[in-house]
Amino acid sequence: MREYELEPETRLRTRKVSRSVVDDIGTWWSGEPNFKVEKAKPEKPFSKQDLDQTLSLVFMPVNVAHTEVFGKKPDPAVAKAASDRLGPAISALQVIAGSKHDDKNRQNVLAPLTDIQSAQTTLQVMGDHKNAPDVWKGAFAIALDTLETVIAPPVIDPDSADAPPANAVEQRDHDLLVASVRPTLQRLVETTAHAPYVTWDPRAYTEGNEALSALGAISHPHLKPAVDAVKRGMDAITTYAKSEEDQVAEASNKLETAMQKLSQLQASYAEEAAPE
Repeated sequence: MREYELEPETRLRTRKVSRSVVDDIGTWWSGEPNFKVEKAKPEKPFSKQDLDQTLSLVFMPVNVAHTEVFGKKPDPAVAKAASDRLGPAISALQVIAGSKHDDKNRQNVLAPLTDIQSAQTTLQVMGDHKNAPDVWKGAFAIALDTLETVIAPPVIDPDSADAPPANAVEQRDHDLLVASVRPTLQRLVETTAHAPYVTWDPRAYTEGNEALSALGAISHPHLKPAVDAVKRGMDAITTYAKSEEDQVAEASNKLETAMQKLSQLQASYAEEAAPE
């Protein structure tokens, strides 16, 4: 077959392809696209991977720590080992929660975190009662440093047309942080820096609750670590003031609460995975 004999067929094929392209463009231009866009699947609140990793990396060490202290005589070495075991569990839970894009899902995963951290603080005090003041001193120092970082950024100018930085503080809040919140927190640091039962009573001091109240009066997301640090220091003081038997009971109760919340997470996966 000669070359010129192929030309009509070639032109026809070309014409068909061209018409198809034109039709596609015309359809798109008229607002009726002929292609499908797949919607992103909604994030699972608690996936199979979340379940497996939480069981191995969080629930198991929490359960082991509980087994080691529940109903047992106070033992500093055992308490210290249990406290050390909870550190990686806390980190694992934070990593798993951090993988969630939806804030609600992230907060659900973090539900047991506060109880695990509180139990760890209790066990730290039990594990080294002599040096327990270092636990609350360190926590309150972190709270004060966090406050200083919140105060440091530029103050929001209400008359400026530019969008303020994410860490900026409104003028009113800045002035309150400097004039009232900072002195209140500093008083907590100074009071608890001295030997307990000498110049202050761990069972009757008021500076901790005053600092929490002051920090809670200002709405700023970057203040949360300061609030958490104050709570951690107060937990250490509360534990220090208790008898050894009460300390064991306190640690056991916190670990039990954490395991209950972890079990609720696991149950949520079972409910979602169950066939309708």
